[in-house]
Amino acid sequence: MTSESLVLLLLAIIVGLGSLLGAPAAQPAPELSPIESETWFLATVQATSAPLYEPDGETVAATVPQGDPLLVLEADAEQLRVRTIYGTEGFVPRYLVRLHAAPRLGGDFRVLGYYMDEGTGAARASLERAAGTLTGVVPWSWGVTASGSLRPVYVQEQRLGQVLAAAGREGLKTYVLIHNFNPDLGAFDPALADAVLGNAEVRARLVASIIDAAVRWDVAGVHVDFEGVRPARRNDLTAFAAELAAAARAWGLEVSLAVPAKTAATAHGAWGAAYDYASLAAHADFLVIMAYDQHWRGDVAGPIAALPWVRAVIEYALDPAGGGVPARKLVLGIPVYGYDWPASGWADAVTFAEAMERLQQAGRLGGPAKLQWHAEYAAPHFAYGGRTVWFENEHSAAFKLLLAAEYDLAGVAFWRLGQEDGRIWDLIRRLKS
Repeated sequence: MTSESLVLLLLAIIVGLGSLLGAPAAQPAPELSPIESETWFLATVQATSAPLYEPDGETVAATVPQGDPLLVLEADAEQLRVRTIYGTEGFVPRYLVRLHAAPRLGGDFRVLGYYMDEGTGAARASLERAAGTLTGVVPWSWGVTASGSLRPVYVQEQRLGQVLAAAGREGLKTYVLIHNFNPDLGAFDPALADAVLGNAEVRARLVASIIDAAVRWDVAGVHVDFEGVRPARRNDLTAFAAELAAAARAWGLEVSLAVPAKTAATAHGAWGAAYDYASLAAHADFLVIMAYDQHWRGDVAGPIAALPWVRAVIEYALDPAGGGVPARKLVLGIPVYGYDWPASGWADAVTFAEAMERLQQAGRLGGPAKLQWHAEYAAPHFAYGGRTVWFENEHSAAFKLLLAAEYDLAGVAFWRLGQEDGRIWDLIRRLKS
């Protein structure tokens, strides 16, 4: 144990004994320093535990375990007003935590929200709530056909128009999303990508179809999300990006692509080999690295996007000897959903609200479910009734925003609106103010 750790441990013991013996606790200042609240936005408990005081400064409302994160709402020289992963607000002594400086997100920092009309109204409500924070919205728009035309897949064009109009009224950039999802398979279709990308004439028809749609719908740009592209189509995918970008710029349209997450260890795997990061970035205005589904529905239970893995994804993408993407063209894709895994078999996809409801329901039924934080992965999780849930919340998003700022990336993109912990938007507003 280092001398610093020993001092923190002794201080934590003194604080605990003082509370037990009725010694006066530190009184929170009625108004904490606005200068400090602009400097710090995230803290991690470094001591064995930290008492969370109620506003009276004497009552201990809870004890926060070592390694748990705290969103810093206000601060002064001695204490912080914070919010825990349970949503509880209170005050903690400053010396018991490690403070993380707030990143400064410039005016050109992109904050994109993917949008899918799921029929419940949650996505539209989220768009309205986040409108002052987002810089752009990317609605699921059209699928492609093997002949190079576009078709609505899981979207009604009338509803699409309403969303684009609503986003435009809020001053947001709009990017139509073009994909290779096959509703007959219920999945992204590699064969469909083969048919489109492998034929120069079909590529040309598809480029013309996309440009025509983008101009008619008066959007800011086009976002291509072709997934499961086979390695043999690597050069064809790059050629398509070049052809689309050249045609789009003649109309003042931006072009971007969603690409799968790769690390140095997985760069040559079948799922990501077709995506030549550097070449695609040379033609596109930006790439969105889909840094999620590290553990997917058909996988074993685990974090959706563990922080060390996300860091490895970013570092590979930026490495000149790896992905070779300029930081100014790299947008970090951030998940806001979760998965609920049974003991065996496929997981249920859950929103933040659904994850919290399952946690509360398990508690009401007398189960042992308890929300926990994995300090290394920077992600919340819990278990109940033989099932395991990993999901994302404002705290896990905060750590990913720190990474985006640390590497001076072009922005972030959240998949997808309506699934998130709504407090994420307040967090970003603070970082952009």
